[in-house]
Amino acid sequence: MKLLNKSTFYYVLWLLPVIIISGFFVYEIIYWQIRESTDESIIKEKNLVIKTFDGGKTKESFSYYYGDGNVIIEELKNNSVKNSFSDVELFDSLDNEIIPYRQLITLFEKQGKQFKITITRSVIESDELATGIAKALIVLFGFMMIGFLTVNRILSRRLWKPFNESLSKLNVLSFADMRPNVFSKTRIKEFSELNAALNKMIEKMLSDYNSQKQFTENASHEMQTPLAIIKTKIDLLIQSKNVSADDMQLIQEIENSANKLSQLNKSLLLLSKIENRQFEGSEDIALSTLLDKIILNFEEHIKLKNLSIKKEYAANPVKQINSLLAEILFSNLIQNAIRYNLNGGIIEIKFDEQYFSICNSGASLAGNESQLFNRFTKFNTSVESLGLGLAIVKQVCNYYGFNVSYSYKNSSHCFRIEF
Repeated sequence: MKLLNKSTFYYVLWLLPVIIISGFFVYEIIYWQIRESTDESIIKEKNLVIKTFDGGKTKESFSYYYGDGNVIIEELKNNSVKNSFSDVELFDSLDNEIIPYRQLITLFEKQGKQFKITITRSVIESDELATGIAKALIVLFGFMMIGFLTVNRILSRRLWKPFNESLSKLNVLSFADMRPNVFSKTRIKEFSELNAALNKMIEKMLSDYNSQKQFTENASHEMQTPLAIIKTKIDLLIQSKNVSADDMQLIQEIENSANKLSQLNKSLLLLSKIENRQFEGSEDIALSTLLDKIILNFEEHIKLKNLSIKKEYAANPVKQINSLLAEILFSNLIQNAIRYNLNGGIIEIKFDEQYFSICNSGASLAGNESQLFNRFTKFNTSVESLGLGLAIVKQVCNYYGFNVSYSYKNSSHCFRIEF
Protein backbone atom coordinates (compact mmCIF):
# COMPACT_ATOMS: atom_id res chain seq x y z
CA MET A 1 0.00 0.00 0.00
CA LYS A 2 1.29 3.46 -0.89
CA LEU A 3 2.26 5.78 1.94
CA LEU A 4 -0.35 8.37 0.92
CA ASN A 5 -3.12 5.78 0.84
CA LYS A 6 -2.00 4.30 4.14
CA SER A 7 -1.94 7.68 5.89
CA THR A 8 -5.41 8.44 4.47
CA PHE A 9 -6.64 5.05 5.70
CA TYR A 10 -5.39 5.79 9.22
CA TYR A 11 -7.00 9.23 9.15
CA VAL A 12 -10.35 7.68 8.19
CA LEU A 13 -9.89 4.93 10.78
CA TRP A 14 -9.37 7.59 13.44
CA LEU A 15 -11.94 10.16 12.30
CA LEU A 16 -14.93 7.82 11.87
CA PRO A 17 -15.14 6.81 15.57
CA VAL A 18 -14.56 10.43 16.53
CA ILE A 19 -17.48 11.57 14.34
CA ILE A 20 -19.77 8.82 15.64
CA ILE A 21 -18.92 9.50 19.29
CA SER A 22 -19.16 13.26 18.71
CA GLY A 23 -22.58 12.80 17.10
CA PHE A 24 -23.77 10.82 20.14
CA PHE A 25 -22.54 13.48 22.59
CA VAL A 26 -23.97 16.30 20.46
CA TYR A 27 -27.36 14.58 20.47
CA GLU A 28 -27.23 14.06 24.25
CA ILE A 29 -26.21 17.67 24.91
CA ILE A 30 -28.91 19.09 22.64
CA TYR A 31 -31.51 16.73 24.11
CA TRP A 32 -30.46 17.70 27.64
CA GLN A 33 -30.72 21.40 26.81
CA ILE A 34 -34.18 20.93 25.29
CA ARG A 35 -35.33 18.86 28.26
CA GLU A 36 -34.10 21.52 30.67
CA SER A 37 -35.99 24.15 28.69
CA THR A 38 -39.11 21.94 28.71
CA ASP A 39 -38.84 21.44 32.48
CA GLU A 40 -38.58 25.19 33.05
CA SER A 41 -41.63 25.75 30.85
CA ILE A 42 -43.58 23.09 32.78
CA ILE A 43 -42.63 24.71 36.11
CA LYS A 44 -43.83 28.09 34.85
CA GLU A 45 -47.05 26.45 33.73
CA LYS A 46 -47.43 24.79 37.15
CA ASN A 47 -46.98 28.11 38.96
CA LEU A 48 -49.55 29.74 36.69
CA VAL A 49 -52.05 26.90 37.26
CA ILE A 50 -51.61 27.07 41.05
CA LYS A 51 -52.01 30.84 41.00
CA THR A 52 -55.23 30.76 39.02
CA PHE A 53 -56.70 27.58 40.54
CA ASP A 54 -59.93 28.01 42.55
CA GLY A 55 -59.80 25.52 45.38
CA GLY A 56 -63.54 25.80 45.97
CA LYS A 57 -64.46 23.64 42.97
CA THR A 58 -66.68 20.72 43.93
CA LYS A 59 -65.05 18.10 41.65
CA GLU A 60 -62.43 15.97 43.38
CA SER A 61 -60.42 15.73 40.14
CA PHE A 62 -60.55 17.17 36.65
CA SER A 63 -58.23 17.62 33.71
CA TYR A 64 -57.88 20.13 30.93
CA TYR A 65 -55.41 21.27 28.29
CA TYR A 66 -53.44 24.32 29.12
CA GLY A 67 -50.94 25.63 26.61
CA ASP A 68 -49.05 22.72 25.04
CA GLY A 69 -49.69 20.25 27.83
CA ASN A 70 -52.32 18.31 29.65
CA VAL A 71 -53.02 19.35 33.24
CA ILE A 72 -54.71 17.05 35.77
CA ILE A 73 -55.61 18.30 39.26
CA GLU A 74 -56.70 15.87 41.98
CA GLU A 75 -57.63 16.48 45.61
CA LEU A 76 -55.67 14.25 48.01
CA LYS A 77 -56.65 12.94 51.40
CA ASN A 78 -53.01 12.27 52.39
CA ASN A 79 -49.62 13.62 51.47
CA SER A 80 -48.16 10.48 49.89
CA VAL A 81 -46.99 11.94 46.56
CA LYS A 82 -43.44 13.21 45.94
CA ASN A 83 -42.53 15.97 43.57
CA SER A 84 -40.77 14.52 40.49
CA PHE A 85 -40.03 14.90 36.82
CA SER A 86 -40.15 11.81 34.61
CA ASP A 87 -40.17 10.69 30.98
CA VAL A 88 -43.32 8.76 30.06
CA GLU A 89 -44.89 7.39 26.90
CA LEU A 90 -48.60 7.78 26.32
CA PHE A 91 -50.92 6.73 23.55
CA ASP A 92 -52.11 9.53 21.27
CA SER A 93 -55.51 8.70 19.83
CA LEU A 94 -55.22 11.39 17.16
CA ASP A 95 -51.93 10.12 15.73
CA ASN A 96 -52.74 6.55 16.75
CA GLU A 97 -49.26 6.01 18.18
CA ILE A 98 -47.32 6.13 21.40
CA ILE A 99 -45.67 9.50 21.95
CA PRO A 100 -42.96 10.45 24.46
CA TYR A 101 -43.92 13.02 27.11
CA ARG A 102 -42.21 14.95 29.85
CA GLN A 103 -44.25 14.74 33.05
CA LEU A 104 -44.27 16.68 36.32
CA ILE A 105 -46.10 15.48 39.43
CA THR A 106 -46.19 17.90 42.37
CA LEU A 107 -48.35 18.89 45.37
CA PHE A 108 -49.79 22.20 46.37
CA GLU A 109 -52.18 23.47 49.05
CA LYS A 110 -55.15 25.72 48.43
CA GLN A 111 -57.76 26.83 50.95
CA GLY A 112 -56.65 24.21 53.43
CA LYS A 113 -56.89 21.35 50.95
CA GLN A 114 -54.09 19.16 49.44
CA PHE A 115 -54.01 18.84 45.66
CA LYS A 116 -51.85 16.84 43.27
CA ILE A 117 -51.12 18.39 39.92
CA THR A 118 -49.90 16.34 36.98
CA ILE A 119 -48.62 18.21 33.95
CA THR A 120 -47.55 16.36 30.81
CA ARG A 121 -46.08 17.91 27.71
CA SER A 122 -45.20 16.23 24.42
CA VAL A 123 -41.48 16.18 23.62
CA ILE A 124 -41.74 14.48 20.23
CA GLU A 125 -40.94 17.73 18.45
CA SER A 126 -38.00 18.27 20.80
CA ASP A 127 -36.73 14.75 20.04
CA GLU A 128 -37.09 15.35 16.33
CA LEU A 129 -35.31 18.68 16.70
CA ALA A 130 -32.44 17.12 18.66
CA THR A 131 -32.16 14.27 16.15
CA GLY A 132 -32.26 16.69 13.22
CA ILE A 133 -29.58 18.90 14.72
CA ALA A 134 -27.42 15.89 15.53
CA LYS A 135 -27.80 14.53 12.00
CA ALA A 136 -27.00 17.92 10.54
CA LEU A 137 -23.86 18.15 12.63
CA ILE A 138 -22.82 14.61 11.68
CA VAL A 139 -23.28 15.48 8.00
CA LEU A 140 -21.29 18.66 8.58
CA PHE A 141 -18.53 16.65 10.27
CA GLY A 142 -18.65 14.21 7.35
CA PHE A 143 -18.16 16.98 4.80
CA MET A 144 -15.40 18.41 6.97
CA MET A 145 -13.70 15.00 7.05
CA ILE A 146 -13.99 14.61 3.27
CA GLY A 147 -12.67 18.12 2.79
CA PHE A 148 -9.83 17.47 5.21
CA LEU A 149 -8.86 14.20 3.51
CA THR A 150 -9.04 15.80 0.06
CA VAL A 151 -6.88 18.75 1.08
CA ASN A 152 -4.51 16.38 2.89
CA ARG A 153 -4.10 14.20 -0.23
CA ILE A 154 -3.52 17.22 -2.47
CA LEU A 155 -0.97 18.72 -0.09
CA SER A 156 0.70 15.36 0.55
CA ARG A 157 1.07 14.71 -3.17
CA ARG A 158 2.65 18.11 -3.61
CA LEU A 159 4.94 17.67 -0.60
CA TRP A 160 5.98 14.14 -1.62
CA LYS A 161 6.49 15.07 -5.29
CA PRO A 162 10.31 15.43 -4.95
CA PHE A 163 10.48 11.99 -3.33
CA ASN A 164 8.37 10.40 -6.08
CA GLU A 165 10.54 12.04 -8.74
CA SER A 166 13.68 10.62 -7.10
CA LEU A 167 12.04 7.20 -6.88
CA SER A 168 11.12 7.31 -10.58
CA LYS A 169 14.71 8.15 -11.49
CA LEU A 170 15.97 5.26 -9.36
CA ASN A 171 13.60 2.82 -11.07
CA VAL A 172 14.99 3.58 -14.54
CA LEU A 173 18.58 4.27 -13.53
CA SER A 174 21.24 2.11 -15.15
CA PHE A 175 25.02 2.16 -15.35
CA ALA A 176 24.77 3.43 -18.91
CA ASP A 177 22.80 6.49 -17.76
CA MET A 178 24.71 7.12 -14.54
CA ARG A 179 26.29 10.50 -14.09
CA PRO A 180 27.15 12.73 -11.11
CA ASN A 181 24.37 14.80 -9.54
CA VAL A 182 21.45 12.87 -11.00
CA PHE A 183 19.16 14.02 -8.19
CA SER A 184 18.55 17.74 -7.83
CA LYS A 185 18.06 19.82 -4.68
CA THR A 186 14.57 20.53 -3.36
CA ARG A 187 13.02 23.08 -1.02
CA ILE A 188 12.20 20.34 1.50
CA LYS A 189 15.22 19.77 3.71
CA GLU A 190 14.71 16.02 4.29
CA PHE A 191 14.28 15.22 0.59
CA SER A 192 17.21 17.46 -0.31
CA GLU A 193 19.39 15.52 2.14
CA LEU A 194 18.10 12.24 0.69
CA ASN A 195 18.99 13.34 -2.87
CA ALA A 196 22.43 14.45 -1.71
CA ALA A 197 23.00 11.01 -0.15
CA LEU A 198 21.83 9.32 -3.37
CA ASN A 199 24.18 11.47 -5.47
CA LYS A 200 27.05 10.54 -3.16
CA MET A 201 26.14 6.86 -3.44
CA ILE A 202 26.01 7.06 -7.26
CA GLU A 203 29.42 8.72 -7.37
CA LYS A 204 30.82 5.86 -5.29
CA MET A 205 29.09 3.27 -7.51
CA LEU A 206 30.46 4.93 -10.64
CA SER A 207 33.94 4.93 -9.19
CA ASP A 208 33.70 1.25 -8.19
CA TYR A 209 32.15 0.34 -11.54
CA ASN A 210 34.89 2.04 -13.52
CA SER A 211 37.57 0.49 -11.33
CA GLN A 212 36.05 -2.98 -11.73
CA LYS A 213 35.64 -2.51 -15.46
CA GLN A 214 39.25 -1.38 -15.85
CA PHE A 215 40.50 -4.24 -13.68
CA THR A 216 38.53 -6.81 -15.70
CA GLU A 217 39.80 -5.51 -19.00
CA ASN A 218 43.39 -5.30 -17.78
CA ALA A 219 43.28 -8.73 -16.14
CA SER A 220 41.81 -10.31 -19.24
CA HIS A 221 44.39 -8.69 -21.47
CA GLU A 222 47.31 -9.57 -19.22
CA MET A 223 46.16 -13.18 -18.86
CA GLN A 224 45.77 -13.71 -22.59
CA THR A 225 49.41 -12.83 -23.24
CA PRO A 226 51.01 -15.51 -21.01
CA LEU A 227 48.39 -18.03 -22.14
CA ALA A 228 49.32 -17.36 -25.77
CA ILE A 229 53.00 -17.81 -24.91
CA ILE A 230 52.25 -21.09 -23.10
CA LYS A 231 50.34 -22.40 -26.14
CA THR A 232 53.21 -21.39 -28.47
CA LYS A 233 55.77 -23.15 -26.31
CA ILE A 234 53.54 -26.24 -26.13
CA ASP A 235 53.32 -26.31 -29.94
CA LEU A 236 57.13 -26.12 -30.15
CA LEU A 237 57.47 -29.00 -27.69
CA ILE A 238 54.99 -31.12 -29.64
CA GLN A 239 56.98 -30.54 -32.85
CA SER A 240 60.22 -31.51 -31.15
CA LYS A 241 61.68 -34.88 -32.21
CA ASN A 242 63.23 -35.61 -28.81
CA VAL A 243 59.90 -35.87 -26.91
CA SER A 244 59.04 -39.31 -25.57
CA ALA A 245 55.53 -40.78 -25.50
CA ASP A 246 55.23 -40.12 -21.77
CA ASP A 247 56.39 -36.54 -22.19
CA MET A 248 53.94 -36.09 -25.04
CA GLN A 249 51.08 -37.16 -22.77
CA LEU A 250 52.13 -34.63 -20.13
CA ILE A 251 52.39 -31.91 -22.76
CA GLN A 252 48.91 -32.77 -24.01
CA GLU A 253 47.52 -32.45 -20.47
CA ILE A 254 49.23 -29.08 -20.10
CA GLU A 255 47.73 -27.92 -23.39
CA ASN A 256 44.24 -29.03 -22.31
CA SER A 257 44.60 -27.15 -19.05
CA ALA A 258 45.84 -24.04 -20.85
CA ASN A 259 42.90 -24.19 -23.25
CA LYS A 260 40.50 -24.61 -20.35
CA LEU A 261 42.07 -21.66 -18.53
CA SER A 262 41.78 -19.53 -21.68
CA GLN A 263 38.13 -20.48 -22.10
CA LEU A 264 37.47 -19.78 -18.42
CA ASN A 265 39.03 -16.34 -18.75
CA LYS A 266 36.87 -15.53 -21.79
CA SER A 267 33.68 -16.76 -20.09
CA LEU A 268 34.29 -14.78 -16.89
CA LEU A 269 35.09 -11.68 -18.94
CA LEU A 270 31.88 -12.17 -20.91
CA LEU A 271 29.84 -12.49 -17.70
CA SER A 272 31.45 -9.35 -16.32
CA LYS A 273 30.65 -7.38 -19.49
CA ILE A 274 27.02 -8.57 -19.48
CA GLU A 275 26.57 -7.66 -15.81
CA ASN A 276 28.14 -4.24 -16.44
CA ARG A 277 25.82 -3.77 -19.44
CA GLN A 278 28.70 -3.09 -21.83
CA PHE A 279 26.92 -4.54 -24.86
CA GLU A 280 25.20 -2.02 -27.10
CA GLY A 281 24.12 -1.87 -30.73
CA SER A 282 20.98 -4.01 -30.61
CA GLU A 283 19.36 -4.91 -33.91
CA ASP A 284 16.32 -6.79 -35.19
CA ILE A 285 17.23 -10.47 -35.33
CA ALA A 286 15.03 -13.32 -36.56
CA LEU A 287 15.69 -15.79 -33.77
CA SER A 288 14.69 -19.06 -35.43
CA THR A 289 16.78 -18.20 -38.50
CA LEU A 290 19.77 -17.51 -36.25
CA LEU A 291 19.18 -20.78 -34.39
CA ASP A 292 19.25 -22.81 -37.62
CA LYS A 293 22.65 -21.30 -38.48
CA ILE A 294 23.98 -22.18 -35.03
CA ILE A 295 22.74 -25.77 -35.32
CA LEU A 296 24.77 -26.14 -38.54
CA ASN A 297 27.91 -25.21 -36.59
CA PHE A 298 27.27 -28.12 -34.21
CA GLU A 299 26.44 -30.60 -36.96
CA GLU A 300 29.56 -32.73 -36.38
CA HIS A 301 28.87 -33.01 -32.65
CA ILE A 302 25.25 -33.97 -33.35
CA LYS A 303 26.36 -36.73 -35.77
CA LEU A 304 29.02 -37.94 -33.35
CA LYS A 305 26.35 -38.71 -30.71
CA ASN A 306 23.84 -39.84 -33.32
CA LEU A 307 21.25 -37.28 -32.14
CA SER A 308 18.01 -36.47 -33.89
CA ILE A 309 16.55 -32.95 -33.89
CA LYS A 310 12.83 -32.19 -34.00
CA LYS A 311 11.82 -28.64 -34.81
CA GLU A 312 8.44 -27.02 -34.36
CA TYR A 313 8.42 -23.39 -35.47
CA ALA A 314 5.04 -21.71 -35.08
CA ALA A 315 6.68 -18.34 -35.71
CA ASN A 316 9.99 -16.66 -36.39
CA PRO A 317 10.03 -13.96 -33.68
CA VAL A 318 12.11 -10.86 -34.33
CA LYS A 319 13.69 -9.25 -31.26
CA GLN A 320 15.89 -6.23 -30.64
CA ILE A 321 19.05 -7.86 -29.32
CA ASN A 322 22.80 -7.67 -29.68
CA SER A 323 23.83 -10.17 -32.35
CA LEU A 324 26.80 -11.50 -30.36
CA LEU A 325 24.71 -12.05 -27.21
CA ALA A 326 21.95 -13.73 -29.22
CA GLU A 327 24.47 -16.11 -30.75
CA ILE A 328 26.02 -16.85 -27.34
CA LEU A 329 22.57 -17.44 -25.81
CA PHE A 330 21.45 -20.06 -28.33
CA SER A 331 24.91 -21.59 -28.76
CA ASN A 332 25.16 -22.31 -25.03
CA LEU A 333 21.70 -23.90 -24.98
CA ILE A 334 22.42 -26.07 -28.06
CA GLN A 335 25.81 -27.06 -26.68
CA ASN A 336 24.23 -27.92 -23.34
CA ALA A 337 21.54 -30.05 -25.05
CA ILE A 338 24.22 -31.96 -26.99
CA ARG A 339 26.71 -32.33 -24.13
CA TYR A 340 24.23 -33.74 -21.60
CA ASN A 341 22.24 -35.85 -24.08
CA LEU A 342 22.24 -39.62 -24.46
CA ASN A 343 23.84 -41.36 -27.42
CA GLY A 344 21.08 -41.68 -29.99
CA GLY A 345 18.97 -39.17 -28.02
CA ILE A 346 16.56 -36.47 -29.13
CA ILE A 347 16.63 -32.66 -29.13
CA GLU A 348 13.25 -30.95 -29.47
CA ILE A 349 13.13 -27.26 -30.33
CA LYS A 350 9.99 -25.11 -30.34
CA PHE A 351 9.53 -21.49 -31.34
CA ASP A 352 6.57 -19.17 -30.89
CA GLU A 353 6.09 -15.41 -30.80
CA GLN A 354 6.06 -15.56 -27.00
CA TYR A 355 8.58 -18.25 -26.11
CA PHE A 356 11.43 -20.57 -27.14
CA SER A 357 12.03 -24.03 -25.64
CA ILE A 358 14.69 -26.68 -26.10
CA CYS A 359 14.45 -30.19 -24.60
CA ASN A 360 16.97 -33.02 -24.62
CA SER A 361 16.73 -36.60 -23.41
CA GLY A 362 18.83 -37.56 -20.41
CA ALA A 363 18.92 -38.82 -16.83
CA SER A 364 17.60 -36.65 -14.03
CA LEU A 365 19.87 -34.17 -12.27
CA ALA A 366 21.80 -35.39 -9.25
CA GLY A 367 21.55 -32.10 -7.42
CA ASN A 368 19.45 -29.07 -6.53
CA GLU A 369 17.70 -27.62 -9.59
CA SER A 370 17.59 -24.13 -8.01
CA GLN A 371 21.41 -23.93 -8.37
CA LEU A 372 21.37 -24.84 -12.06
CA PHE A 373 21.98 -21.26 -13.26
CA ASN A 374 24.66 -20.52 -10.66
CA ARG A 375 28.28 -20.15 -11.70
CA PHE A 376 30.52 -23.22 -11.66
CA THR A 377 27.55 -25.53 -11.04
CA LYS A 378 28.21 -29.00 -12.48
CA PHE A 379 25.91 -31.97 -11.89
CA ASN A 380 27.92 -34.35 -14.06
CA THR A 381 31.66 -34.29 -13.33
CA SER A 382 32.40 -36.73 -16.15
CA VAL A 383 31.45 -34.11 -18.75
CA GLU A 384 34.04 -31.50 -19.75
CA SER A 385 32.39 -28.24 -18.73
CA LEU A 386 33.34 -25.04 -16.94
CA GLY A 387 29.91 -24.74 -15.33
CA LEU A 388 29.41 -21.24 -16.75
CA GLY A 389 27.26 -21.84 -19.84
CA LEU A 390 23.87 -21.66 -18.13
CA ALA A 391 25.05 -18.78 -15.92
CA ILE A 392 25.77 -16.85 -19.12
CA VAL A 393 22.33 -17.81 -20.49
CA LYS A 394 20.72 -16.46 -17.30
CA GLN A 395 22.65 -13.18 -17.47
CA VAL A 396 21.75 -12.61 -21.15
CA CYS A 397 18.05 -13.23 -20.35
CA ASN A 398 18.23 -10.82 -17.40
CA TYR A 399 19.92 -8.27 -19.66
CA TYR A 400 16.93 -8.21 -22.03
CA GLY A 401 14.18 -8.93 -19.50
CA PHE A 402 13.53 -12.50 -20.71
CA ASN A 403 12.35 -15.15 -18.27
CA VAL A 404 14.29 -18.43 -18.40
CA SER A 405 13.15 -21.56 -16.55
CA TYR A 406 14.08 -25.25 -16.30
CA SER A 407 11.96 -28.39 -15.88
CA TYR A 408 12.48 -32.14 -16.07
CA LYS A 409 9.61 -34.34 -17.23
CA ASN A 410 9.22 -37.54 -19.25
CA SER A 411 13.00 -38.19 -19.02
CA SER A 412 13.66 -34.89 -20.78
CA HIS A 413 15.50 -31.73 -19.67
CA CYS A 414 13.66 -28.62 -20.89
CA PHE A 415 14.73 -24.97 -20.92
CA ARG A 416 12.10 -22.37 -21.74
CA ILE A 417 12.68 -18.69 -22.50
CA GLU A 418 9.68 -16.36 -22.45
CA PHE A 419 10.18 -13.13 -24.37
